[in-house]
Amino acid sequence: MRTATNIIAGKKKAFLWRVASAMACVIVPVDGYSQQQASSGFGKGADDATGIRPSYQKCLDASSGITVDANNCWVDEYDYQDKRLNTAYKALMAVLSKDKRAKLQADERIWIAYRDSHCVADPGLGQSGAVISQECKLTETAKQAAALEYRKYDEDMKR
Repeated sequence: MRTATNIIAGKKKAFLWRVASAMACVIVPVDGYSQQQASSGFGKGADDATGIRPSYQKCLDASSGITVDANNCWVDEYDYQDKRLNTAYKALMAVLSKDKRAKLQADERIWIAYRDSHCVADPGLGQSGAVISQECKLTETAKQAAALEYRKYDEDMKR
C-alpha cells in the first residue's frame, strides 16, 4: 500500500537522483586541452564550453519572454546542436577501431536514455516544466557534442 510517507520518500529519492545526475555531468577542464585547441575545431562560434551559440541567447533576449518566440529560438539551436552531435559522432566513428566503435555505439545508446530520462518535463510545473525540459535537452545535447568533438580531437592527436 502506498502511504503518504512512501510517496514523499520516493519524490525525495527522485529529486536527489536528478541532482546527483546533474552534478555528474558538469564539464571539467581536461588536462592538455587549451582554449586555442577549442577554437581550432570544436565548439566553433560558441561562447561556452558546450558550444551553444551566442545567437541563441540573443534570440531568447529578443523574444521578450514570449513563449512561442522563445520556443522558436530553442528549436533552431536544438536542430543545430543535434546536427553537430551527429556530425561529431560520425567523424569519431570513422577514426575508431572496430572494438571502440562498438563501445561508442553502446555508450551513445546509454547517453540517449540518460538524456531522455533526465530531461523529462515535470507535469506539476506546467509550461515552465516544458521549458526546463527543453533547455535541459539542448544543454545535454550540446555537452555530448562537445565531448565527442574532443574525443575526435584526442584521437587525431594520437595519430
